[in-house]
Amino acid sequence: MSEMPEAIIAQEFDSLPNQGDPQVYHSFQLYVKQLCRIADFFRIIEKNIRLCLTRHETPPSDGTVLMIVLNLQLLQLFQTLDLHPAETAEILRSIMMPLSKTFEVKLHHISPASFKTLGVGQWLDNEIINYFVEKWCSKSQSTLGFNTWFMEMLCARVKIQNGVLTLEDSKTVQRWCYSAEKSQGLVKWDRVFIPINEFNTHWYSASINFVTKRIEIYDSLAVVYFANRRRPVESRKNTNLMLVLMWLSEVLGRIRGEEVQLMNDSATEWQCDPHVEVPFQPNCFDCGVHVLWHLQHVLQFGTVQNDCVSPRWKFSSDMIGKRLRLAQEILDDCSL
Repeated sequence: MSEMPEAIIAQEFDSLPNQGDPQVYHSFQLYVKQLCRIADFFRIIEKNIRLCLTRHETPPSDGTVLMIVLNLQLLQLFQTLDLHPAETAEILRSIMMPLSKTFEVKLHHISPASFKTLGVGQWLDNEIINYFVEKWCSKSQSTLGFNTWFMEMLCARVKIQNGVLTLEDSKTVQRWCYSAEKSQGLVKWDRVFIPINEFNTHWYSASINFVTKRIEIYDSLAVVYFANRRRPVESRKNTNLMLVLMWLSEVLGRIRGEEVQLMNDSATEWQCDPHVEVPFQPNCFDCGVHVLWHLQHVLQFGTVQNDCVSPRWKFSSDMIGKRLRLAQEILDDCSL
């Protein structure tokens, strides 16, 4: 192989448009798909290349081929988006232009206004959160996802009834649960994910894991974590919410056909953490994106991993790359 990698790439791929070009994102996507196809091919032949190198004297050209193989394997779109937030933001802006009526027709339950909340520096709205909760949980076949109205409804009932949850409330939860099961096509589930809207100013989330017997609350605001972590349990911000989640776990346990006893049971195997340490947001608008990544971690690992290193699932200090991926997923879903 006489040509160097740079020459090969220049021959196969035209230069990308300038960042200000509205077509930059589409060109970027096309090139990434081409590279992914090439990478898949090289993964197949890499083992054969390695075997050949052990049986023959290694000419320089073989080393070059292997270098290309390894470089293509290391090519990670997700990592690239995270490492270049300014360029990623430019790409995201290029697809947040006035949307056509086609978008509304093809994906009628997400309005253009809601889609634009995935834009740079925007606060995600209910439609976006609910869309991905339902879609991803439907694919999981193991995690039941409630929508953004569920916990708001439950906490309102707690407040009205002075902290008392009744048999009628259990029946209400049952109806919400059956509705979620039906819409997500779930027959059995062992985890529950709940997005929580706090006074229309902040998103955070909670999960109930019936396998590990854990109830956890995830909040990406560092100030909330550090202000509460060392406080006595009764003084922590999320203590009352945790009590609601404990009651909810008992109700959901009965729906699953298992006995869960948490209230007044000091010998329970269950563990409850009202302030789990998770990756923190450095701004006031990325909380919704963090909530969706909490869900991704619950789906992939059963809990939020603070030290995740996978480029696909790891949190980043700037979540702009995740915003672009979410926006692209919606556009792909409606064939735009």
